[in-house]
Amino acid sequence: MKTSIYILTLTLISLMSFSLSFFIFYKLNLESKDLIPQNISERPALRVNNVTSYSLDSLQFYPNMRFNHNLITYKVEDSCPLEKKEKMVKAFDRVENELDSIVRFKRVEAEPDILITCNETTETKREEYFVAGEGGAESVVNTSLFYIIERGKVLLYYKEQKSCITYHVELHELLHALGFKHSKNKYSIMYPTTECYQVFTQDMIDELERLYSIEPLPEIYVSSASASKHGMYLDFEIEIKNKGLVKTEDVNLTLFSGTATIEKFKIGDLDYGEGKTLTIKNLKLPLSMLELEEINFLATSPAREFYQDNNHYTLVVA
Repeated sequence: MKTSIYILTLTLISLMSFSLSFFIFYKLNLESKDLIPQNISERPALRVNNVTSYSLDSLQFYPNMRFNHNLITYKVEDSCPLEKKEKMVKAFDRVENELDSIVRFKRVEAEPDILITCNETTETKREEYFVAGEGGAESVVNTSLFYIIERGKVLLYYKEQKSCITYHVELHELLHALGFKHSKNKYSIMYPTTECYQVFTQDMIDELERLYSIEPLPEIYVSSASASKHGMYLDFEIEIKNKGLVKTEDVNLTLFSGTATIEKFKIGDLDYGEGKTLTIKNLKLPLSMLELEEINFLATSPAREFYQDNNHYTLVVA
């Protein structure tokens, strides 16, 4: 009898120990799930993983979209709650850190490059590079070499709370303001629907590094010219444009034949994306040039440019 009671007691103790162990193991497993990062970008092993947001065709709405300076200013309107303001700052910090400060962001109170608003009544210019009414480039100048972003806007209208507290929405809209379009990859931060596991992929980082490593320079060139000669007089029309990133000053045009200068003209300043046409009628030619058959135009400015071989234009005179 005592032996049976002893065996029963041992069995009960064993069962209780197993139950306790199972409870502790089960509880620890439940608690460990809370330690798994909700944001996949927080897992270094999965952050790159050869994930790309775009195919080889284009990452942006148009090629070479960028601001023409590397210190980009922003303003977060007072209409935004503190939580959204803090997330927006984290989005700016994330881009700046990924680019090793090639691009830097500075908060200002007036005339920002990027305006962040949370007011649903805010009106904005809806261009093709302004996506879904939530973020994008509001003003863009096409210089033919670059699409220069003059103003960007981020509209933080969302109200729902995600299961993970991240700044995914803010980063997504900021990247729109920097020129990036939507991605078809659901794991990309630029996928149309935002999820917590999406990542800021290396192809976007590389593209931003490429664009903002370009030194902001002007680039003047002769885009078209025509000329005709009647007797000792010359008529011509020429257009000079600036397709660079910044304004250039004191542009001059020299008209010459061979090594002899015929005349010089002041064109003045040329802003980025701007062109000026010079039309001259009845320019009297020197007697030594009455038989000329070819004339040359050379546009110059004191500023350094991207290229120098497109400032010259040669015409056969009819």
